[in-house]
Amino acid sequence: MNEMNEFETEAQQEMIQTEAPKETNFASAGFILTIIAICIAAVPFLNLFFLWYALVPLIVGTIALIKKEPARGKAIFAVLSPIISFVITVVVLIVTVLVIGAISTLSLNSFNQSSTKIEDAWEEYADVSFQDFEAKKDGTKLTVVVKNKSKETRDFVVKIEALDEDGNRIDTDKVTLEDIGAGKTKKIDAFTSVKEKNLDKMKDAEFRVIDVSVK
Repeated sequence: MNEMNEFETEAQQEMIQTEAPKETNFASAGFILTIIAICIAAVPFLNLFFLWYALVPLIVGTIALIKKEPARGKAIFAVLSPIISFVITVVVLIVTVLVIGAISTLSLNSFNQSSTKIEDAWEEYADVSFQDFEAKKDGTKLTVVVKNKSKETRDFVVKIEALDEDGNRIDTDKVTLEDIGAGKTKKIDAFTSVKEKNLDKMKDAEFRVIDVSVK
């Protein structure tokens, strides 16, 4: 019985002696820190501010190699962390810029198409009228009245022309009215700086809308 116990004790000691050495902390820590660095590098813009973080697993991995820890693969992986993080950061930024550019282009095209459709039928969105042209000592003005006929707040850019009795164009002007609420009306003055040579013609001119841009 004693011989059996001695044999089992010797066998256990041999197993302990031949058991593979356990991984030490630096290699495992470097591996985990590298994974975190890769995750940070995959987040657009945030990766630029935390690119320095990749140096942490580099330092830890280098210590693991110097100490000749068994988990050499993890240590090398940690040492390569700055290169891996940098490559991922560059790729993510390129993809992000391309995506943002594509979205901006689509949005701009959509806006232009919508704006064009509205401009072609601006009378459905606005009523434009003029009050009498005034020429006084302190200046000239033609009061433009715009009513928003749509169901939402909009901006209007009105282009106006002044024609003489023969239909010849005397002058043109453009006014912008912003944030006109649904069903609301705003006034603005146009032709506030008429040339003196055109002053008499402007007093008897006919004013017409050339175009209205609606946003």
